[in-house]
Amino acid sequence: DSNLSLLAGQANIYRDGAFIGAAQLSQTAPGGELKLFLGPDEQVKARRELTKREVDKNFIGNVRRQNFAYKIEVENLKPHRVELTVLDQIPVARHEQIKVKPHHPAPQPETDDLGVMTWKLNLPVGVKRELHSDYVVESARDVSLTGLNE
Repeated sequence: DSNLSLLAGQANIYRDGAFIGAAQLSQTAPGGELKLFLGPDEQVKARRELTKREVDKNFIGNVRRQNFAYKIEVENLKPHRVELTVLDQIPVARHEQIKVKPHHPAPQPETDDLGVMTWKLNLPVGVKRELHSDYVVESARDVSLTGLNE
């Protein structure tokens, strides 16, 4: 937050007192928002893992069901609390014979029309959190699906 304008130009970027790179800034009005990519932070760990991939053997009608489950672990190794935004995405069906249904993600994320799930977390020092993203893909038996978990 600042009541001063930031002028456009080259800026050296420091994180936790260490130089991490340079960036070109655009002019920003007082109180305006400026977004910079600071690279990965080694003190905040994130890992995403496929924990389940099953195809139901029993067809109800002519419907094939595929179940997918992912676990996302985030851990704060910093000496202070951090606020994180975690994004994940489930497939989005573009055909009337294909349906994608989220299956009890935990904790409940905000989800948009493109299947992007957003969790906002406030992690205390040394805390590890698990997020779960499960979904079911239903399709007709004769529909060929590509791009799932490849």
